[in-house]
Parts: sequence; structure tokens; C-alpha cells
Amino acid sequence: MLDLGCGTGFTTVSLAHLVGPTGKVIGIDHDLNKINFAKQIVARHFSQQASTIVYTVGNAIEGFPAFAPYSGKFVTTID
Repeated sequence: MLDLGCGTGFTTVSLAHLVGPTGKVIGIDHDLNKINFAKQIVARHFSQQASTIVYTVGNAIEGFPAFAPYSGKFVTTID
């Protein structure tokens, strides 16, 4: 799963619950501060999902080709 515009990672963690321990969820956001915060939240409160989640700084156009193709995409946009 690909979570574009993941922000602080709430949806990414929820998606990780859905894909289970054998799946992978990639959270992408353009804001490094939000990515770092999301990583801290997972490490502190959702360690069981830590191996399922990858957070990275990026954008919706480039995505994260290393784990492509994706079984699904979740997009959050804010004007």
C-alpha cells in the first residue's frame, strides 16, 4: 500500500493493521518534520507495525518505486 501525503502517519498505521505482518505500507510526505514525527510515533506506540511501515520524504508524482507495484493507494490532499 502507498500512503501519499501521509503527514504524521495516522492513516499509514491504520493501513499497516489492514495489510498485516507480511504486508508493507509506504508513507510519503514532502515535509521531513512530519515524517520524523510519524517515525517517532510508530517507534513509541506501534512497534508491532514498525516492520510493516516505511516512511520517506517524497512526492506523489515520483512515489516510491523500490516497492512498486502497489496493491492500493491512499491519497490525502490539503489545499
